[in-house]
Amino acid sequence: MITSAKGADLFTANPDCYAIGLEYESETEGSDTPASERNVRFIVGEAYSLLKAGSFNMPPTSRSGIGLLFIAGAIGLHFLSFVFQYLGYLLPASPPAGQESFYFSLHTLWIPLSGLLLVGASAAVLVVGFLIVWRDRTYLNPSQRAFLGLAGLGFAVSVGAALIRTSLGLILGFVYAPDLREALGVVDLGFAIALGLTFYWLLLGVGIWQARLAGVVALVVGSLSSGLTILWRATQSDGVAVLGLTAGFLSLTLWLALFLWGYEELRLKGMSRLPGLPA
Repeated sequence: MITSAKGADLFTANPDCYAIGLEYESETEGSDTPASERNVRFIVGEAYSLLKAGSFNMPPTSRSGIGLLFIAGAIGLHFLSFVFQYLGYLLPASPPAGQESFYFSLHTLWIPLSGLLLVGASAAVLVVGFLIVWRDRTYLNPSQRAFLGLAGLGFAVSVGAALIRTSLGLILGFVYAPDLREALGVVDLGFAIALGLTFYWLLLGVGIWQARLAGVVALVVGSLSSGLTILWRATQSDGVAVLGLTAGFLSLTLWLALFLWGYEELRLKGMSRLPGLPA
């Protein structure tokens, strides 16, 4: 017979598992099989019955953690695209003899194209991560659902700003319009603020309370970076460019750390709430 009352309560909760357990016990009754081995067989029976019934689902906290991991990946890709924007400044001003065409294509085609591809990949991964977290909002308490609702609003504004920014960029590629360039800077600033608020509310929505202060810092620094970028376009000051670049890297680093922290925290919560195991 089962020697652990806790094990009996755990395994007889599932009728299929109980039948498998009785079968195992009938095979070992009266034999010299140790009680510990019989309990191990009950564990195997429980796992088999859960998988057979399709009830071994990932807890909502673990799914949300995977969504945060996707968003962290999107931030990492955006970090790389941020580097590619300034990679041209690190190349030698006068290329070696015989390599002028290579450096010209690198400046005019490959570096901008790589940055554009990284931005597109970052946006795609970000959307997937957000939708994974959004899917499990019904499992949260009302206060957390309210934060996720705000995150959804911020995400919608971010998508709208990104579409406007893309449209203005395409227009400026064919038309010389200084006024549109100023509008582009305003849209960039609005996008940075909306996306920062989305990240902040999303982390609070899934219960990552460490973001209450660090998220505000990352939001303010990211918005400052966008503002300094607008100022740099107007003044072409190297000092302003360095400050804006530093603020941008700092903001992305803080967001990346917070989302990785959130993934790990939700992963551990999910492990403590696996189906059939006590929390």
